[in-house]
Amino acid sequence: MPAVVKFAILGSAHLSLISRVQGYADISDRPGELEFSYGGAGFNLATTLVRLGANATLGTILSDTSMSRMIVGDLQRAGVVVRPEFRKGLPEAGYSAHVTESGDVLSAVTSTPVSKASFRQDYLVSMVREADVVVLECNLSSDTLIRATKIANEAKKPVWVGGVSEVKALKILDLHAAECRLNGLFLNETELAGLLSASSAAEQPSELTRRFGQRVLARASGLGLQPFELAGWLGGAVIETRGKAGVAVWEAARAAPIAEYMGPRQAPAGAAGGSIWQGAGDQLMAMTLYLMATEQIGVGEAACRASQTISESPRQFLNASGPNPLEAKISSLRDAALLDPLTSLVNRRGLDDWLTQHDSQAEMSLLLLDIDHFKKVNDQFGHDVGDNVLRRIGAIISNALRTSDCGCRWGGEEMIAVLPYTGLPGALEVAERLRRVIETHQFAHGRVTCSVGVATGTMDTLEATREASDQALYQAKKSGRNRVVAADRSESELQA
Repeated sequence: MPAVVKFAILGSAHLSLISRVQGYADISDRPGELEFSYGGAGFNLATTLVRLGANATLGTILSDTSMSRMIVGDLQRAGVVVRPEFRKGLPEAGYSAHVTESGDVLSAVTSTPVSKASFRQDYLVSMVREADVVVLECNLSSDTLIRATKIANEAKKPVWVGGVSEVKALKILDLHAAECRLNGLFLNETELAGLLSASSAAEQPSELTRRFGQRVLARASGLGLQPFELAGWLGGAVIETRGKAGVAVWEAARAAPIAEYMGPRQAPAGAAGGSIWQGAGDQLMAMTLYLMATEQIGVGEAACRASQTISESPRQFLNASGPNPLEAKISSLRDAALLDPLTSLVNRRGLDDWLTQHDSQAEMSLLLLDIDHFKKVNDQFGHDVGDNVLRRIGAIISNALRTSDCGCRWGGEEMIAVLPYTGLPGALEVAERLRRVIETHQFAHGRVTCSVGVATGTMDTLEATREASDQALYQAKKSGRNRVVAADRSESELQA
């Protein structure tokens, strides 16, 4: 494995608005609780892997809405490479509600997941080809799961499946029926019990006959398969995640788990509440795969180490990377009018809003970036290709900046990056790095370059600083493009 492991994740990323109202007898005009929460196994896996130090690319299908672009923007800011397919005509949201045991009404409005559409074949091939490890979420359609697994099998890439739910567990049987091979399957106790029960000939003979034929029915006992038999079916390991109770790992031909961690003897501080463990299986899966890839250890040892890490400090680990409410983040971004929908950078209004949160006298540097010969791209290849170039450069800028910086689409093909508390040398270094990344990035239609003007000032002189960077940008264009020029500092010019 390379030093930085490349994971390709195909799955969901969504934003949920969750409300809880006490007492369901009369819920009109009743006080309640409201929170925003990011979720989706794809989101959880990708963000956790990036935090651990891996290179994670998330492939997902989203409805073509401002909310979807906000999700992509936040993933990019977290360091995840996102390859979204925005589809028109998909439902913008789904709704669910239920009454809890305490009599409260819990409801959620969630952006549409990937289960509503299928990925293109060339898209799947590209995702698998560029990865060292392939991770699939069970929320994908059965068709996508099967095709992606077969592509990974043919490319001899390890493929793991997680994000299983009780409703979707039978998709695993579809994978077996299609003769797909998995390196491993992550699922919790309830999901595993449901999947094993579903394999029982006594419960669903007609369904199993349709899926597998009499050969498999002859192997299924009245109690369903055992975990090690399921591992044999899939050709890999079965990892049962148990939250704070630990983890168990099965492989074929051995009735007992090959490895098992029972959890801490005493529940650690912060572990009593059940809500903190929401999404813990995704975090355990990500850490297990990361340990296997980077430390060259087996799945049993890796899963037990990951489970111990999470069980002994759940609040620290899960709060850092799980699908927890992101009130502070969302409060600054939930107004979609602050974001440019194409690049997911802030727009001019968003930049103005960002400036109000900073000391007006603070030193800053401003980068003004312009795409070279962008009009030719639109004229020769069409505006869809041009939009994709803008989208990718927006992602490159987001990934290159610190969380304290601000990336803005100023207009057309011009982008701005404001770097607080950064002098000219540091700003020139960032600008040159951006120029190199864009120049070497593999755009679908061919090579793209950019020119960058750099100037320094203070927050309250942003307009004057922008004008100075515009003059520097003009000099960069005049000097041949594809270069970085500092305002009034021709000796600081960095040529390609």
